[in-house]
Amino acid sequence: MAVSGIVTAEREAVVRLVVLGPEHHETSAEVEVVLDTGFTGHLTLPPEVVGELGQPLLGSRNSVLADGGRVALDVYRAQVLWDGRRRSVEVLATGGGALAGMSLIWDHRVNLS
Repeated sequence: MAVSGIVTAEREAVVRLVVLGPEHHETSAEVEVVLDTGFTGHLTLPPEVVGELGQPLLGSRNSVLADGGRVALDVYRAQVLWDGRRRSVEVLATGGGALAGMSLIWDHRVNLS
């Protein structure tokens, strides 16, 4: 199992990820996500991407940010294409950008060039 990505000029490891809308919807988005080994969840996406896809809201969760701050974030359920397979993941909506966390990366090999 391998996923391929690049290292950007900003020294960030980035992969392209297809996020699918809810079942029976024909929506999808291809998103560049930064691999964040300090994030233990699956995925963060900007609220506008989550809104465009029409993902179902599961609720909210108190989260600890990298700077130690705490914030309540909306939690959604989404389907992504990861390593050629459809996976159901939790998505945290945040304005900080798209991140792939360790729960998504777990048990996969990531090749960067």
